[in-house]
Amino acid sequence: MTFTRKTKKFTAVLMIGAMGLLGGCGTTGGADNGGGDSYAAMSPAERRWHQSNRQFNRTVAKGAVAGAVAGALVGALVSKNKVTGALVGAAAGAAIGAGVGYYVATKNRQYANREDELNAKITAADQEAVAYRQTADAAEEYSTWQRQRIRKMKADLRAKRITQSQYNAERDKSKKQVAVMRKRAKEAEKVHTEIDLDKKKLGGPGKSTKNLAQSEADLLRSSQRFNKAANDLEAEL
Repeated sequence: MTFTRKTKKFTAVLMIGAMGLLGGCGTTGGADNGGGDSYAAMSPAERRWHQSNRQFNRTVAKGAVAGAVAGALVGALVSKNKVTGALVGAAAGAAIGAGVGYYVATKNRQYANREDELNAKITAADQEAVAYRQTADAAEEYSTWQRQRIRKMKADLRAKRITQSQYNAERDKSKKQVAVMRKRAKEAEKVHTEIDLDKKKLGGPGKSTKNLAQSEADLLRSSQRFNKAANDLEAEL
């Protein structure tokens, strides 16, 4: 089997594996909310949080698959052992790609000139900023609602209207969502860093990076909002 055929075969396997892995790791994207509650029984705030994350996970999956494929090809080219190099490169590429769904796609394209590249990155950065901002909106709404729910359950526990195990189950579910919020914050920071690097690379005479800077600032605000929503909810537990 030639190197080209090996690479193509391995790339196909990577794509299937990456999509399967990310499809199964959406913490908030299943038929229930991680605590055994059915989707239909969720509150509006809870439902919006889970819907937002499900959409977000689809975007992340695109980035991880693109990153894995690009990493596999680069790894295979620079390594003496082509298959091993592809494996290592794919793992690194998937890690970089995850959480940078729109923006990572711009890193794997060929551009006619620097202006075309800058325009593509401006569009992708804006899409990324919107996705994170909308998810941060849902995180804040969910955090507020869940804190109220936890306070009520604490009162119910003191009055012996619910059991300790019932309260513990709700608390554990909240902790899982806190972890998701912190993950989103880190992902937003990752995109922020990527944009900052491109802003420095693509800026120059006649090349305005103002729009990139705006998206960069928006992503930083989203990261801060995720962390605050997580901190506020965690403080109530």
